[in-house]
Amino acid sequence: MSHKVVEAVSGKSNTHILRHGIKGDIDGNKSIYVGMIPHEGISEKKTFGGKSPSAKLLAVSHLVSVSPGDFLGVFSGRLRYTATKPTGAIQGPVQGLWLDRSEVKGKLHWMKAAKAGEQTNVFLVWEGVNEVKGEKSFCQYWRILVMATRHIMPFDQIVL
Repeated sequence: MSHKVVEAVSGKSNTHILRHGIKGDIDGNKSIYVGMIPHEGISEKKTFGGKSPSAKLLAVSHLVSVSPGDFLGVFSGRLRYTATKPTGAIQGPVQGLWLDRSEVKGKLHWMKAAKAGEQTNVFLVWEGVNEVKGEKSFCQYWRILVMATRHIMPFDQIVL
C-alpha cells in the first residue's frame, strides 16, 4: 500500500457545506430536497417459493429540478484502506482506499447503481478536508460529495 500524502482541498466542515453549499453556492445546494419516493418497478430481490417480488419500491429522488453541477449531498459510509475490494465498496482516489457502504447508511446510500450501458445522473467527488484554519498540508478526513452530471427532473430516480 502506498503512503502518498494527500493535501486537503477544503477547510469547511460538513455542516457548513450542507448549510451553505459548495463554495457558498446556495442556489446549487439541492441536498435538502433529496427524498425516498415510492415508485413501481422491477425489484432485484431474490424470491422464495415462486412468489414474484414486490413491485412497490422506494427510489432516491429529488423534489425539485436539478441542474448539472448541483450539490446533492454528502455520501455516508465507512472508509477502509485495504488491498482487496470490500463487497459493494466504491474505490477512492488513492490506491487501496475504499468507501464501504455496507455499514453506514443514509438516504444517498440507496441510490440506484447503474447497470452496464445505463446512463448515470450523478457522480462522486472525493474531497480531502482539513478544518484547521489555514492548514492544508494534510488531509484530516475525506468527504464524498454527490454532484449532478445532468438535468434531473423532480421525482426522477438518482442513478450512480
